[in-house]
Amino acid sequence: MAPSRHLPTEQNPLLRELPPYADLIARRRLGQTQLTARMVPTIPESEIDPSLLGAFDYAHLRAPLPRGISSGIFKSSPSSYFLMRRSSDGFVSATGMFKATFPWAEMEEEDMERKYVKSLPTTSPDETAGNVWIPPESALDLADEYGIVAWIKALLDPADIPVGAPTDAGPPKEIRAPPKYFGAQPQPLPLPDLGSPPSTVSRNTRSRRSASPTKVPAPKRSVASPRKRRHQASQTSTETPPGSAHGSFDTLVNDETPSQVPIPVTPSSTQTTKMEAVDDEIKVSRNKEPAPAPSVEDESKLKLHCEEDVKADEDGEEMEHPKAEIGVPLYGEIPPPEDAARIIAEAKEMVRVATQAQAAHEEDEAAEGEGASQSKRKANDDEDDGEGTEVARRTKRVKTAVETRKDGMKKRAFYGIGATLAFGALIPLVPYVMSTLGRDNYAFIGLGQMGYQMARNLQATLAPTDSVRIFDINTAAVDGLARAMRSQQAGGAAVHVARSAEHVSIDADTVITCLPEPRHVQATFAALVAATRFPARPRLYIDCSTIDPSTSRAVAAKVAAAHAPGQAHFVDAPMSGGVVGATAGTLTFMLGAPADLVQRVELVLLRMGRRVLHCGPQGAGLAAKLANNYLLAVNNIATAEAMNLGVRWGLDPQVLAGVINASTGRCWPSEVNNPVPGVVEGAPAGRGYEGGFGIGLMQKDLRLARVAAEEVGARLVLGEKAAEVYEAAGREERCKGRDFSVVYRYVGGKG
Repeated sequence: MAPSRHLPTEQNPLLRELPPYADLIARRRLGQTQLTARMVPTIPESEIDPSLLGAFDYAHLRAPLPRGISSGIFKSSPSSYFLMRRSSDGFVSATGMFKATFPWAEMEEEDMERKYVKSLPTTSPDETAGNVWIPPESALDLADEYGIVAWIKALLDPADIPVGAPTDAGPPKEIRAPPKYFGAQPQPLPLPDLGSPPSTVSRNTRSRRSASPTKVPAPKRSVASPRKRRHQASQTSTETPPGSAHGSFDTLVNDETPSQVPIPVTPSSTQTTKMEAVDDEIKVSRNKEPAPAPSVEDESKLKLHCEEDVKADEDGEEMEHPKAEIGVPLYGEIPPPEDAARIIAEAKEMVRVATQAQAAHEEDEAAEGEGASQSKRKANDDEDDGEGTEVARRTKRVKTAVETRKDGMKKRAFYGIGATLAFGALIPLVPYVMSTLGRDNYAFIGLGQMGYQMARNLQATLAPTDSVRIFDINTAAVDGLARAMRSQQAGGAAVHVARSAEHVSIDADTVITCLPEPRHVQATFAALVAATRFPARPRLYIDCSTIDPSTSRAVAAKVAAAHAPGQAHFVDAPMSGGVVGATAGTLTFMLGAPADLVQRVELVLLRMGRRVLHCGPQGAGLAAKLANNYLLAVNNIATAEAMNLGVRWGLDPQVLAGVINASTGRCWPSEVNNPVPGVVEGAPAGRGYEGGFGIGLMQKDLRLARVAAEEVGARLVLGEKAAEVYEAAGREERCKGRDFSVVYRYVGGKG
């Protein structure tokens, strides 16, 4: 049952003065904040890797606040407050919405509203940066109650968001934008109804006619009858087409010009046969004069216009010129389908007759072309006997049917060869394209504090066509994660629950493991290798566990032996960043893999973190992780001893830390995770050494580093002594289960 609540009566008046929506969108910026353990609440007794806490990416819209404000939630007088959206999953800060809307609220009113929002079923359990986060749909509902719907819609708008101006002189930051949300966009307006014609039709629509709807268009040149072949005189005239005056053409809606076909004629008379079909009527006329301009008719009817011009030349020979046109109306009602089909069939028949006449004419030209060589020798005699007769310029030679077929064969051969070469070049890209366009199946084994958050980020960033199978021996963790994945914001891969390691990976292309100890990794992959139902498909195994390099390489060899050659790849990718980085998606992975697999593995790891550092071949990532944590373990003890020394001599811890961090003694334990309470805000020392990177995990990493050193003969002079210190401190009740900086208590430090 949701707790009862009442909203404050006094709201921010500046939020009711809405600027244009485009201005609200333009005000948005991407931001990034360095996270501390205090800003990301973790589970009690959770362990955080302190080497990299990571950063928190978000999008924000600055909401103005009244001047001189002072209330229970605002001790100072800020000029504005951020409406924020989390980049990892697109959730909106309900805390920011409340503070921006009710700036005069008291702490009790904010706590009451916070409890109410947290009681909603869709509210995120992760209170990153101290805020309560809700999905966009819930944010819109809450904004409706607050009266700030326009501001939240602008925050959720899918338009790209620019990165905010950097606050320092360093290089530009890489800030991830939230996933695009389209639920708040307005629906498209309905298309206008063009079924009825407009009240007035412009005069220039009368010439809108399309070409004949057949494969063979209307002839573009004069086609002479095959009755007699004779050259025309050079003096010809051109008949002005109907519907044009002084050479001008009507312009169509899209600034197009109707096709005009000039018809060469002689000064002699012209006889025209004209047949028109308007809806159900077909008219045939034969005139001695050119066809008159079309009269004003109903432009909403489909018109069929066919002409057969019979022209007589100077010698009295007749020449036939068939022509067919169909006028399609721009507006008005289209004839019934059966009438239109009948009219088109009649038009096709008329065009077929014209095409046969043209084909016969071309055959006649081909036959006459065979005797052209014989007529050339009489050219001079004809010129002498002509007594001044002018020889008309020969028209452009028309290709014969055989030549046309040869040209078509050449073009088809050219296109076929080109297509074959292009297809051959694309064959190597087929596996990549298929893997990109197809469905990808993932498996995630190991849902501890780190693995739980990593699997959640992986699922949220995959396509809906992909799938993720999850497994852990803790069935409660599996069921809880599945419910959380399915109830989050729309999007992400499909989620399936498995009850065994074999089941989770049987159809997976990529298997990710995050397990506590080397023995757990060995047992899990022994079960995978023993599976006899592996389909024949390439698989990628990514182990994010922190184990020794030798165990990792032994597991890699067993995996390779259980698959066909080249079908399985095992890589190690231990991470740094702790639960905070896993939750925010800012982990750093140290990858040990062959160079040709780096790009493929990066695509997967960057869905769960920010950086991937390729350290070398398989096993190199674990070697780098253990070397780094060995140095961290030794530096932590040295920092605790040095701080205790200075404090006992009367130095202020803040002053001493400032000297160390400005000098050569500077290190991560002195600057970020200082063991003296009160020196670094948010450090585990300030909250009784709760949370952080547990002393038990440091003992484990130190033990693995010593094992790896013994295998390769590397001397760790301080390793044995450091192990004794952590083991002894871990046995004391006041240090057990706390952050590894608690060794300051063990060496006698005072805070």
